[in-house]
Amino acid sequence: MEAREFTGEVASAKKVLPLCLLQIFRRYSDADHVLLMRDILGKLVADYGMAVERKAVTRNIQWLKDFGYDISTYEENGRGFYLREREFEDAELQYLIYGVLSSPYITSSNAKHLIDKIKRFSTIYFEKQMSYIHTVNYWSRSTNRELFYTIDQIGEATSRKRQISFVFNQYDMDKKLHPKHPERYVVNPYQIVSMNGKLYVVCNHVGCDNLTHYRIDFITKIRIEDTPIVRSKQLNDYSVGMNIVDYAKLAIHLGGDTWTPITLRIKPHLVGRVVDCFGKDVVFKRIDEDNSEVSFLSSIQKMRTWAVKYVSACEVLSPLSLRKLIREDAENIMKKYAAGEE
Repeated sequence: MEAREFTGEVASAKKVLPLCLLQIFRRYSDADHVLLMRDILGKLVADYGMAVERKAVTRNIQWLKDFGYDISTYEENGRGFYLREREFEDAELQYLIYGVLSSPYITSSNAKHLIDKIKRFSTIYFEKQMSYIHTVNYWSRSTNRELFYTIDQIGEATSRKRQISFVFNQYDMDKKLHPKHPERYVVNPYQIVSMNGKLYVVCNHVGCDNLTHYRIDFITKIRIEDTPIVRSKQLNDYSVGMNIVDYAKLAIHLGGDTWTPITLRIKPHLVGRVVDCFGKDVVFKRIDEDNSEVSFLSSIQKMRTWAVKYVSACEVLSPLSLRKLIREDAENIMKKYAAGEE
């Protein structure tokens, strides 16, 4: 509820007074910023143009308390009035704001708009506290302004069991999104999943029996069609049902590869990175002070890239097929970077 001058009749003013008081407590009070009665009366005049008697304020504060709002009063604390409990703690709001800031798939304008909304769940003092946060314009961000609308339309389509069509894009050297194909994609949408910090719509192309997925921040010009979706159980590959978690792990996280047992020898400083990348199901075995073995499930292609990245502190022990691929990569790297140096 935005602060505004109230110009209605006295009877109407009495009806909205509890809402105005609640908004004042939300915006201007906490345990460190207690409001006196004169402060409340002043805010009612300044923010809403309402001149109210003390008795009316006291009566409506009690009404709010009876309705379940945790307002501490002068009789309880000997100092004044403040809202003791809120929908979100300041630390929770900070976490949400950092989440918005760290997401490169939200445009700068959408990120700023969303952060401003989050801030309004706390006091004006919280907004001042968060003023040190770097402006969203300094972060590398998507240029797709349709992201929130796309998410909303996918949600509505899955709820209504309707197909969607859209333009799927990719980045070009001008760092802007351009259609990957001239024709619109028409799919049966099933679920939105989050994987590796990105949002995907899991869906099925009309006329096919398999599932596929598309990054939502690459989708534009989405449209809900009138055609009912083909339910996932009608697909040959998913006649017994669809496990979205298994699909996300295999098709998105592993890029369609299969789970393979992996064993590495690593240096101590790489332990944390292994847990971050492969989860807490990994099994460690200390060899000596400088080396440990770790076993887990992953894909060959993902581990091929990962092992080359951390080659100075990591050796693949098994499978042998992965060791061979990494040896080929190392030989190709040597040839590429040795060329022209002789």
